[in-house]
Amino acid sequence: MKNRELSGAQGLHCSPGMWKDVHYQLTRLAQLSARYDLELGRMLLAGLRHQVHGPMGFDSFADYAEAMFGMTAPEVAARVRVADALTELPLMAAALADGVVRWSAVRELTRVATPGTEAAWLEMAEGSGLDRVRSEVRRADIYSDFSDVGRTSGPLGSLDVHCEQADSSSLTSKQPEPIEAGTR
Repeated sequence: MKNRELSGAQGLHCSPGMWKDVHYQLTRLAQLSARYDLELGRMLLAGLRHQVHGPMGFDSFADYAEAMFGMTAPEVAARVRVADALTELPLMAAALADGVVRWSAVRELTRVATPGTEAAWLEMAEGSGLDRVRSEVRRADIYSDFSDVGRTSGPLGSLDVHCEQADSSSLTSKQPEPIEAGTR
């Protein structure tokens, strides 16, 4: 069969059956990237704890990471926060190392997961897109403002036990009921 040029990939030709090889390589690279993300976070955390920026002549760890690695302060802060959280979330760290979940999902999950809830959060995240993970984490964060439910119950399926869902009729604008004289 005749090779076809892929759109956007100049000079790259692909035979019809080659998609399997391409998929395999992409999957392999994603798994390597997940391991890299885990290790990068761990080393940034170690660098911060050991104050490596001082001997290197930098005023702050953020300045060091930006100059040496091209990382922004928010990116460094997120990676350090996640790496620190993963020291107490071994299942999540292993899932990231194995490429079961991606860095972007773990970044969100570590905002709400605890050692007691990480398995449930991972179960929800496996095979879910980032939008769903963010949505579930956001919901858990909202509920945790009022109680510990979001941080101790895992993904929101178990929150229904503790919190009532508002039905759509309660969200519409209603006039207050008139109070009759003498009923107060």
